[in-house]
Amino acid sequence: MSNQIVLNALKSQIESLELKAKTMHTEVVVPAKEKLVAEITDWLRTECDLIYVPLKVEMTSSSAINISVKMESKSRWTRQVELRKERNWRSEGKNEEYCSLRFDGESSIQSGYTAELTYMKLIGEVGKNFSAIANEFLNNWSHAYDATESEIAPIWEEIETLNRSVRQVESDMAVQKRAEYRKTGVKFTLKPYKEINWQGDERILEEKPGTAQLQYGRGNYDYTFVNSYKIIGKVGIKYRVEVEGGPKSLRTYELTAMRLDQFIEEVLEWETKTADWKTKRAEQYYAEYTKNQNA
Repeated sequence: MSNQIVLNALKSQIESLELKAKTMHTEVVVPAKEKLVAEITDWLRTECDLIYVPLKVEMTSSSAINISVKMESKSRWTRQVELRKERNWRSEGKNEEYCSLRFDGESSIQSGYTAELTYMKLIGEVGKNFSAIANEFLNNWSHAYDATESEIAPIWEEIETLNRSVRQVESDMAVQKRAEYRKTGVKFTLKPYKEINWQGDERILEEKPGTAQLQYGRGNYDYTFVNSYKIIGKVGIKYRVEVEGGPKSLRTYELTAMRLDQFIEEVLEWETKTADWKTKRAEQYYAEYTKNQNA
């Protein structure tokens, strides 16, 4: 079985699993996290005497909870208290977990400034009930958050495993392709691509010859764009390369081994990524253009 067939099969599996993960995230994970945040909010309101405080709770991971209040009713500016689950790495090798409390400090507040007083009440209530909050966070909420992702986690792990296989296959293919692109005495024409051009008042999809940049000297402008090339052979410590494309027709350059390696990498990038990316983008744009024209 060829590497390309294996690669296509792996990418197809990844695409299918990503769709499955996306659906599960929307239908299972998000509702479960919203339910958990609602439960945490209710607990804070009742257990910490925050029933009349317009607080907003966000749990961004199993190790972080943000509790915030708006400073102005029509403003996005908020002040927050942050709870963090952390580990005491220096605790005689015990690796103990603990909860830390962080908040925005102020040297003073204005009397009668309701928003600031509300924030101070939030800090006070969280501080007063910190032991109970830490206990709930470490022993219940953190584990509950992890549980919301327990079903989807194996899918992401499988996707990562497949992605590692894809990278390995692509690496193996790149080695083979570099050898193919470096063959002496064989003319190689770069893969064509498609782009959008104007024809009168209409846009058309045209095929263009592929191009790769060849740096043949040390100067900033010592380069040319190549549509096809042939490595003639080695001349001393350099390689003689015959190229076509750009403003001039057939011409010959003598490249150092480093310059030739750089050019082969340019060819590899074009053949395996850039040409297909340009074509796909142009085809998508043209399909949208055609759809709008026929609407």
